Amino acid sequence: MFNFSERRGPPTRGVDIYRIDFICEACDGAHQGIRVADGAGDMTFDQITLDGFMINLYVRHTGAAQSNVTLKNSRILNGIRQGILGGSPNMQILDNYFENNGGLRHIYDHTIYLSGDWKETGPEIPYNMVIRGNEIYKTSQVGGSCAGSAIVGHGYLNGIIVEENFIHEDTGTANRACFGIDFTPAHKDVEKIQNIVVRRNLISNMGGVSVWLGATRNSLIEDNVIIDQSLAHSRMGIYLKDFDEKGGYKNEDVTIRNNSVYFADSPRARFVQLDPGARGAVIANNAIYIGNAGDRGYCFRLNASSVSQMDNNLCLITGSAKDHWVSSVGTLAEWTAETGFDRDSIMGLNPDFKDPATLNLAPASDASPLVGAGAPGLASSSAMPACEARKGEWVGSCGPTPVRGTAPDIGAYQLNASG
Repeated sequence: MFNFSERRGPPTRGVDIYRIDFICEACDGAHQGIRVADGAGDMTFDQITLDGFMINLYVRHTGAAQSNVTLKNSRILNGIRQGILGGSPNMQILDNYFENNGGLRHIYDHTIYLSGDWKETGPEIPYNMVIRGNEIYKTSQVGGSCAGSAIVGHGYLNGIIVEENFIHEDTGTANRACFGIDFTPAHKDVEKIQNIVVRRNLISNMGGVSVWLGATRNSLIEDNVIIDQSLAHSRMGIYLKDFDEKGGYKNEDVTIRNNSVYFADSPRARFVQLDPGARGAVIANNAIYIGNAGDRGYCFRLNASSVSQMDNNLCLITGSAKDHWVSSVGTLAEWTAETGFDRDSIMGLNPDFKDPATLNLAPASDASPLVGAGAPGLASSSAMPACEARKGEWVGSCGPTPVRGTAPDIGAYQLNASG
């Protein structure tokens, strides 16, 4: 419909589009609602609607000159293949509502699909992209179930911040190919992913894995709330997967801290899984509840060789796996004796979350074992705001982020903020 792509003259720049609805009622071809390419940039799309196109917004990265594209305060609906495809340096996706994007090609369709640089430019060029304050619902619907990742990125990606988003599906409507946030290799060429920040997101009922990274280094996953009420098996909160065959990084120096996780009954579930190639991981101050994980359920599925620091985590598993701290060793006591990690971690205490049914995993009171039990040297500097999540009413960050101070809580929230 709008094609900002000029191949014969100077690229289109300095365009603002405000309060316009772009609707395609019978799109059955390769229709794009808005296309930005060939060096176009310095554009803002504010309070618009894109509805029903094959790709609602396509930002085709064609070099560093194509930059500074912002989509904010808008509604992106019913994209047949993708809600947003592409990306460019300094692109911002802020405070938008996404619903029912993708599904025609199942796992290949997404709400937001970032495509990074390739080998001719290399991973050193920072993208500096921000995805903040969005609500994402009903990704890649196939037969009434989510079948693809909500936010995905492939290629050379350097410098992506994903924060304060509400990513969710209805309970029981996500299959194991439905992931929340997914930055992993997917093509035959070398892909390297670095400097990814995933923080203060609320991820609910997103199927197989809530946060999935691969071939990554120098990345941070903090202050997220992850909930699954579906009673399905094998749920994972955070997964660092080996992709050695892709020639990328080996999941180096990734920090996982101050996340809160609640899995209602989920056999074989685990909060963190690190494949054996990971190195230098820091895992600290996380609050975990897994109901009835069964004999193959664990708080953590990893080897000691993948970890550089690990402490002040709290995990409760109910049922037969109640002592399953880590898959490679066994109980918390055995793990600490063998590795020296998790000397101040806690196994078997109820984290006393306020109300998981309403997606609230803050400590219920000062009596919660989470309060003040974090390690200051390993904690995030600020915490998840106390947002009330309601479908269709999530508007970015609902308040200032609480400062943790010298007595940090375990988990994503800070009951008694400092300052």
